[in-house]
Amino acid sequence: MISMTAQPGSLRINVPVITGKTIKIVFQDDDEHSGLSELSLGDPNLASGLSNFSSMSCQRFITTGDSKDLERGLRFGLAAISAFPKGSPFLPFALSNISKAYGTRYEKTGNLNDFEAMVRYEQEAVALIPLGHPFLPSLCYDLSTSYGSLFARTGNILDVDFMLRYMLASVAASPKEHPDLPKFYQDLPITYSKRYKRTGNVEDLEAALKYGLIAMAAIQERGPRLIALQTNIAVFYYEWYNQTGNLLDLELALKYALEAVNSTPEGVHPWPDQYQNLALFYKTRFRRTGDQQNLQTALEYGLKAISMYSEGHPSLPSHYCELAEIYKDKFRMFGNLPDLENALQYDLAAVNATPEGHPDQADQWQNLAKSYNYRYKRTGNFEDLDAALKYGLAAVMATPEDHPGLPGRQSDLAVTYRDKYIRSKEVDNLKAALKYSLAALAAIPDGHPSLSNLHHDLGIYYSDMFDKYKDQLDLDTALKHTLLSVTTTPEGHPEISFRYYTLSITYKIRYHSNGDAQDSEAALKYCLAAVTTSPDGHPDRPIKQAILAENYLDRVRLRGKGNNQEDANSALQQYQLALQSVTTSPQHIWKVARNFVRNVDIFESSHILQAYDIALKVLPSVLWLGNSLGVRHDILVRYNVSEFISMAVVTALEASDIRLAVEYLEQGLATTYQQMLQLKVKNGNLEAELPSLSKKLHVLSAQLQGTTQSFNPSVNFHLLAHERLQLISEIREHPGFEDFLMPPRYSNLCLAAKDGPVIMLNYTNGRADAIIILTPFANPIHLLLSEVTATAVEEQMKQLSMALRQFHINSREIRHGRPMPGKSNIPADRILNSVTSWIWRTIVEPVFDILNKNDINGGRLWWCPSGPFTYLPLHSAAPIDSKFIQSYTSTLDTLIQASSRHAISHAHETLTVVGVMKLSVDQMIQAELPYVGVEINNVASQFGINAKKLCDSQATIKNVVKEMQLSPWLHIASHGVQDPQDPLHSGLILYDGRLELSTVLNLSLPNAKFVYLSACETAMGDEKLKNEAMHLAGGFLTAGFQGAIGTLWSIPDAYGPKVAEVVYQTILGENYIPDVKMVAMGLHLAIQRLRREGAPHHQWMPFIHFGV
Repeated sequence: MISMTAQPGSLRINVPVITGKTIKIVFQDDDEHSGLSELSLGDPNLASGLSNFSSMSCQRFITTGDSKDLERGLRFGLAAISAFPKGSPFLPFALSNISKAYGTRYEKTGNLNDFEAMVRYEQEAVALIPLGHPFLPSLCYDLSTSYGSLFARTGNILDVDFMLRYMLASVAASPKEHPDLPKFYQDLPITYSKRYKRTGNVEDLEAALKYGLIAMAAIQERGPRLIALQTNIAVFYYEWYNQTGNLLDLELALKYALEAVNSTPEGVHPWPDQYQNLALFYKTRFRRTGDQQNLQTALEYGLKAISMYSEGHPSLPSHYCELAEIYKDKFRMFGNLPDLENALQYDLAAVNATPEGHPDQADQWQNLAKSYNYRYKRTGNFEDLDAALKYGLAAVMATPEDHPGLPGRQSDLAVTYRDKYIRSKEVDNLKAALKYSLAALAAIPDGHPSLSNLHHDLGIYYSDMFDKYKDQLDLDTALKHTLLSVTTTPEGHPEISFRYYTLSITYKIRYHSNGDAQDSEAALKYCLAAVTTSPDGHPDRPIKQAILAENYLDRVRLRGKGNNQEDANSALQQYQLALQSVTTSPQHIWKVARNFVRNVDIFESSHILQAYDIALKVLPSVLWLGNSLGVRHDILVRYNVSEFISMAVVTALEASDIRLAVEYLEQGLATTYQQMLQLKVKNGNLEAELPSLSKKLHVLSAQLQGTTQSFNPSVNFHLLAHERLQLISEIREHPGFEDFLMPPRYSNLCLAAKDGPVIMLNYTNGRADAIIILTPFANPIHLLLSEVTATAVEEQMKQLSMALRQFHINSREIRHGRPMPGKSNIPADRILNSVTSWIWRTIVEPVFDILNKNDINGGRLWWCPSGPFTYLPLHSAAPIDSKFIQSYTSTLDTLIQASSRHAISHAHETLTVVGVMKLSVDQMIQAELPYVGVEINNVASQFGINAKKLCDSQATIKNVVKEMQLSPWLHIASHGVQDPQDPLHSGLILYDGRLELSTVLNLSLPNAKFVYLSACETAMGDEKLKNEAMHLAGGFLTAGFQGAIGTLWSIPDAYGPKVAEVVYQTILGENYIPDVKMVAMGLHLAIQRLRREGAPHHQWMPFIHFGV
């Protein structure tokens, strides 16, 4: 046997050299002293010597990290195994040593082949060592640990079985006095716990708890072993709580976890995992009880756990994930977006800190997918939903089929697919949700705690299938799963309330399908259970209360209101409680109010109006500024906001509250434009009284103005919007600013009529109403437009479209429309004449009659239309000799803001005239506009030396933007394009590209007065968003202009110069001082001239005026 005095860490051993029958081994220490050992091939100590050299080389690798030492150790070890004779008592130890060497290399490289070699040699060592041998327990323990590591990597059930088998063998082979027996007993319950997590077998959890308590009872004094056992027992009780829902088990988990922390010696920090467990347990107690202090305590412990690690520590990702879960709970509880952003950032940090191919990577992706899905549900942002789907799919695809985590990942992915189905209505997404959920169910054994959740989700998916296809089998299957979700959830379990709720919904669906009163009673019963088992203040409680109200109403309608006032009162109470919630999301409040107001046949109008009030107060939060404009527009369509507000207007009118009707209608008009206007408008009072808050608000608004109009990935506009919202709340706490940036009251809105009457038009469900604001001082007048029926409106819209198609205007792409054959045999001009006659008879004439009766026989008036009225050319219906000068405004506030800009006119004001006859070769639109030259020359000549022309190659985006910021007056003659998919990309085609609406809105235009948009499509909105009026003319007003002329559709190129000539003659007047308030008169005179000259309808109807 070779004996060496040098320390293993200071010794370098070179490759053995075999010469004849001798093995020469050269070694060298750190002092460069070298030596030579020779072993004869027949030497009985050869195998042991090689085994010793193997161990020394591996030990040196641990000290130095030099992989050459590890490779030498492996070669010596393999040589030693070959050199031991069969049956040698030393062979098991050599096998154990080479096993450890392979294990060391596996830790370095992650190569599964090394891991398998480690386990193989350990198995051989255990098989060769005789029973009763003192080293057998340790070898069995090592083999159990190796299988545990293999199980953590693969999730294979056989590996966890082998792990438990060898751990039990290590205990069985140990005499009572064995020094490692306490360690074996300490790890045995952990082994049972791992198998429980894999199989869900309650017996394994019972065994884990049993052996953990036995091991702890055997410890006589405090120390690391006691702390470890207390920590583990706390985890076992927590798992038992998840199985039973018994709150006592959760309290015991907290008790042992706190004892573990308190058992830590003074001056020694507890382990980070101990803090992490406490964070988990307190978070769970919050979810069970709703006590907010538990959530705060959980957050404190979670942050403590992370603070104990240095950056890059391999345990950090799992702690990041747990902290993210706590922040998600905070978000669900309070609705504060920064909490959700924190959750997302911690989940992203976990993903970024996890190496590619790491066993936990799929878990991190799963958590990140959840965070994106939460944010999608809060903001409605499509990109978040796509990200959730991307990471959820990645998590599933990266998980082996037999991995215990696969069913949970499949279940989460199914939820995301269902969310996409709800958004897109594409049934393939619903089918994908069913596919993954059924796959998860098939992989879960009976009795597993996650079974109830899977049944719950499947009940929802099959209900959706029934809603899609009306197949009774789908509804029966849905009911089967929702019943199972309830029966497999213990009473007191934190999810039992939601299980009751979903079961109630399923019975409610079946009741409405078959009319069976027993289903109605079952729906009411389970919804009552859902509400009573939901903690006060829980954000989901209002949703359940609203459904409970609907169940009461089902019974009211079944029995008759007169026979069941008690249920009607109960329904009203539940609705009101739901609407008063401060913990649920604005979207939920909106949906509750939407359902409430549908019951006008049950509730008094005063209660209905209260619901409308609440809904409209949360509308700005539903259409949250932190979302992109596209998302907000999508919400307007999906939530059918315009129809909801139109119904609110009708309800207010029926209650004879015309002023309230005006306030409601104003809130539903150009909602997103009004939000943009809020970002631009300064408040003088705020600036004077609260200058620091005013400055902060201005900075935040400026930042948001940029992010809402052009995406900047470096800016978190969600947090910007939240910060601005918090600041506005702070401002409202100051005396005199209680209504700061709140929807304006009628006392302010009526100021829109200071220069002439404003007529607001509302339409819903075949009913049309006009509200006439005569002056700021007169009471508003309500006029029911009884002849404007649903059938009539549909027919007139159809006729208008047909006429425009005959003039090739339906495409709305060209400025020089030419008559084209249409499907109607009636000439287009006759159709347009018929449409305008109908508008006159049913809308305009009745309004003018009211004005005449109030001694208003001419002068300025403004149309403020909504719904289908936005597409009707109201201004074109009056007789040619009408004395009313008609304009439009998107909202009352837009007109008030435009009128409040008191810029003084003088003779030296400049006009910038932009004309684009030809485009650069890069432009998509190539049609020339030959009359543009005539038009811009005529306009420029009227302004004389104060006019600046930018023609063709000079009319670049940069030059035009520069002049817009300098000139009060702007005239642009070019092509115009309306983008219905993204209105902010609508724009004017200049020489080198498109001047987009987003660019215009982002400009500061302190001098702006009037813009003449002599281009097609500049006053045309989006068909899906009629109330938004997101067109170029309205955009220029929002940007700061007081007035604008635009067009509803393509205009004949030759008529542009004729209209412009009269308009500017009128603006300048005899003294050549331009007056913005004369623009509408100029257009009125120009149109009268065209009509007297016999111009066909489609050539003069498109021109309209906005603003003062």
